[in-house]
Amino acid sequence: MLILLSSTDLLTPSSSKTHALPNESSLKGLLRDDTVTLHKGKLLHSYIVSRGLDKDVSLSNHIVSMYGKFHAVADARSVFDHMHTRDLVSWNAMIAVYANRFHGNNNNSNNEAFCLFKHMCGCDFEPDVVTFISILRACHKDADLSHGELIHASILDYGFESDSVVCTALLNMYGRCDALEFASILFHKLQPCRETIPWNAIIAAYSQQGYHEDALEFFYDMQRCGITPDKVTFISVVTACANLHCFDEGKRIHLQIRDYGFDSDVVVCNALITMYGNCVASKESRTIFDRMPQRDLTSWNAMLGAYAHDADGVGAIDLFECMRNQNVQPNAITYVSLLSACGNIASILMLQDIHACAVYDGYELNDIVSTELLNNYGKCGDLEDARIIFNKIPQLSLVSWNVMISVYAQNGETHKAIELIHLSSHKGIQIDEVSLVCALTACHDVAALEEGRILHAQVLDAGFDCNIIVENAIVTMYGKCEALEDACLFFETMHFHNVVTWNIIMDAHVQSGKGDEVLDLNQIKELM
Repeated sequence: MLILLSSTDLLTPSSSKTHALPNESSLKGLLRDDTVTLHKGKLLHSYIVSRGLDKDVSLSNHIVSMYGKFHAVADARSVFDHMHTRDLVSWNAMIAVYANRFHGNNNNSNNEAFCLFKHMCGCDFEPDVVTFISILRACHKDADLSHGELIHASILDYGFESDSVVCTALLNMYGRCDALEFASILFHKLQPCRETIPWNAIIAAYSQQGYHEDALEFFYDMQRCGITPDKVTFISVVTACANLHCFDEGKRIHLQIRDYGFDSDVVVCNALITMYGNCVASKESRTIFDRMPQRDLTSWNAMLGAYAHDADGVGAIDLFECMRNQNVQPNAITYVSLLSACGNIASILMLQDIHACAVYDGYELNDIVSTELLNNYGKCGDLEDARIIFNKIPQLSLVSWNVMISVYAQNGETHKAIELIHLSSHKGIQIDEVSLVCALTACHDVAALEEGRILHAQVLDAGFDCNIIVENAIVTMYGKCEALEDACLFFETMHFHNVVTWNIIMDAHVQSGKGDEVLDLNQIKELM
């Protein structure tokens, strides 16, 4: 067994005859070792340079891949640029570093990957399967589609269009880039395809882009063609059922999962828990959860999410206590799901207990957790604690402002909601229609009319006077405040009226005791 050298050993090789110095082969093994940290990897790199072994192409390739594993892109590129000679593996390793960084979400890394691919081809290196798989991973969204199409052309030029692995990577790329038409054309060119992986790719492509019915139809076609589904297939189709809230279809697929022996797989079970939860069937979710031979944090979060969909706060709290008793460390999603499930209970003592746990675990000021805490304190009517949390958040997002404004509005504190809108503009936060609609909705009586007029002015200042949702909220506000003349005047200035607008103005007439004019309005509405 190789022993990882200390920093002293790495930088100053021992002359002792009792310890043989590691050779190129053993150093490659150390660089690939999963237990090697970035710090130890850098020490290995220094040791390799000190012994003059960095001229070995294969060893340098391993160093590039090691840095890539830790997303140390600059270090990897430095090694690549200083290599005396390069082979195809060198180019593939560096392209993979860029393509894998943040799973393709970094635009600069994606562009660098494409530039490197072009440079490689310009240096007379012919790409292979590994090259194409790596570079296609860099195409992560619709903005990358033009690059993806160029790579597809290269695949045709180099004769890889019949390689099922490359074609599957192409399918995945078109799916991520929301180019399902291209994905479908490519998939049908592969027919008749007897391999499961391309079918999984097309099913996942449609499911991930929200075309869940189509994903299920591909699944049925797959079975009609006699192709055996695997756990990846079932995860995609169960997810499709979850998003469609298809309980019956999900149940039938669950039976198939049992028949194929995947009902003990953690990831498949997590998908089933989520699917039943989305269908408001938390009992079925809990049955799967209790039968799982092994669970991960996603399992616990999925079960809490199922209770949230079922508005079962008691079940969520019991599960959270069980989770803590088993020393399972929660994350932000845990607290969001728990708070969402408990929102209908509106118990201040229970909320304070959850809040204390979030503080203990360091999630109080997490963006999504703090937002849920604000929401729940608002539901409990505890505006003071809600504002304390709001003031603690180090970087307030627009969502946080909207939630706090909504909390004030829903608790009848219209004046404070308006003050917060003013404060947001002073802080350089551009409010949106959500903030304005929430505050306008809070103006529901004659006493709030002046505040409503202030908000109307805010709408004009913010440029939302042509937003139909905001405009309808203004008409509603004037109607509830029994300012029919203002409601009618604004109604007449609107460029567009939808059914909601007409219903609002008619309700305003009824509320102001002028219901006899509603018939005339109905006649006008019919003519529009």
